[in-house]
Amino acid sequence: MINPYNIPKERMPLIVFSDHTSGFIQWLIKFRTNASYNHCMFLLYPGEFVSQGNVFSSIPLSRYVKKNSRLKFWAIKDLKNYERYKIYNMINKELKGSWWSRKYDYLGILGQILGIVKINMPGNMYCSERVSKYLRELEGFEDLPEHSSPKGLNEAFKKHLRMEVYGRWTSD
Repeated sequence: MINPYNIPKERMPLIVFSDHTSGFIQWLIKFRTNASYNHCMFLLYPGEFVSQGNVFSSIPLSRYVKKNSRLKFWAIKDLKNYERYKIYNMINKELKGSWWSRKYDYLGILGQILGIVKINMPGNMYCSERVSKYLRELEGFEDLPEHSSPKGLNEAFKKHLRMEVYGRWTSD
């Protein structure tokens, strides 16, 4: 088990899957997808996640490193510096955008629940869509699904040659 507060910046960005059991939407996502995780995001800087909540924003690790939570950290093998900067630049550009362009895609979640992944609000995203969007810009990730669930991305990473589990954290 790793300590999320001690991950060196050189290993970032990491893709992080979380399981937090106290929220209704989190429970609904896990129930519908029969998944181990209900959210995904990036660890972009020490002590700070970049996450699609009601709006896409930076949030402290403490929001997820707490009781009744589990985290799984994925790293991109052989991440080149230009790829790292590409991810940082795309994310930082979107973080500076209007709140309207960073809103959560609640209609997309309805589409996931109904099993019709094409239902969504154009321009808005839910967590796994946003993670997939940035990764699809990198070589070898072009085939990641645009409208995926956290479970779908986690399963895709298990088979992907450039992905490796960096570590796990649990509150137990």
